[in-house]
Amino acid sequence: MNNLSFYLLSAEEILIVSTKIKEIITENLSSDLFCSKVLPLITSANANLSEAIGRDTIQSYTHELSVADDEQDDAFIGFRDYVKAFTNNPDSEKQAAANTLIDVIKKIGWSIWSEGYVNESALMKVLFAELDKEENMTAMTAIGATDWYEHLKTKHAAFEALGQQKITAEAGKDTPLTSSTKKELAKYINPLLSYIELLADMEGGAYTLAANELDEAIAEVMTIARSRQTRKNNAVSEE
Repeated sequence: MNNLSFYLLSAEEILIVSTKIKEIITENLSSDLFCSKVLPLITSANANLSEAIGRDTIQSYTHELSVADDEQDDAFIGFRDYVKAFTNNPDSEKQAAANTLIDVIKKIGWSIWSEGYVNESALMKVLFAELDKEENMTAMTAIGATDWYEHLKTKHAAFEALGQQKITAEAGKDTPLTSSTKKELAKYINPLLSYIELLADMEGGAYTLAANELDEAIAEVMTIARSRQTRKNNAVSEE
């Protein structure tokens, strides 16, 4: 039987192959006492791994949220500084319009962008409520700041949506680390595979059938993993 090298497999690949292993054994060897004792452990570990993968996915939101916040900050600074530039405009009407908007921005927060996520979002909502008033929208139109303002609102909406996704993802319970769960599955599956391979040699029948199907499932996932490892090794040697 092919060797199942857990260290070469991604968490997702382990979850797929361990689920397949469980299905093959359940179908062919459900009456075997040893298998019947180990299968529930694999089922439980699979559930933990699935949740652990989800928790790892949550971590990616941290980086994405930071990027979205930077884009929101840049949009705010761009809008603010664009408006500020018109406060020295020789056209008195444009200068007055800019000063009106600057007064609003200063009142809410000249440096909103430097606040923490929660405060920044709250202040942005207050800022939008003020700037959306008719007189302020008229002032924006006068100096051509509408596009800058809509860009800021778009970036803020993107940031808010990502933050909500992160909150939703984190609503689940804490789970074991992916690495420890992978080790747990290896502890259960490797002895079980050795047991089935031994019984296939000694008893044949259902054990041989199960061993052959397991061998195919393992070969399929390991071919992918070894190809990936080869590409990595080649990339390193070419540097």
